Amino acid sequence: MKTKLLFTFLSIIFFLNSFSQQEASNYLSGLEEPSAIISQGTMLYVQGYDNIYQVDTTLPTPVANSIYSPPANYYMTNLTISGSNIYISEENYDEEADEFLGSRIVSIDLNNLAAPTNVVFTTTQYVSALTINGTFIYFSSETDPDVDDNYIVQIYRINTAVTNPRATLLVSNLSENEAVN
Repeated sequence: MKTKLLFTFLSIIFFLNSFSQQEASNYLSGLEEPSAIISQGTMLYVQGYDNIYQVDTTLPTPVANSIYSPPANYYMTNLTISGSNIYISEENYDEEADEFLGSRIVSIDLNNLAAPTNVVFTTTQYVSALTINGTFIYFSSETDPDVDDNYIVQIYRINTAVTNPRATLLVSNLSENEAVN
């Protein structure tokens, strides 16, 4: 009887140990409200509340270095990366007047962080998501809300290889009153 109880007890301990979830360790701290993360090689780019951070994952103790902060009244909504450029969508919102003033997509040259930010595209609509494929940025854009706060989400494309690109509408009614992230 003692052998059966001992065997049962050891089996339970073995299975609990084998199938328990591993505890995550704190890899990086000090980020203020991180909301998005992308990687390129051994670098991570993290979108925080007021900053884009760059993290070198090859370091034994990684550090989040701020590489970009938007100007006053601009708030980052999403980011994507291609080659040596990171693209960020930002909304322009005047808090004092409680007024939305449009959105823009900017790029940062990761090989020259001292270079000024390049404004790639501006729109009067809200840009909630973006991705890139080759030289084309695809982004979701919300139409201006009506009096009942209803809007339609559309998908557009711009060519980053062109100066002052024009947006091409790809999908006109992706969703109604549902943000696309």
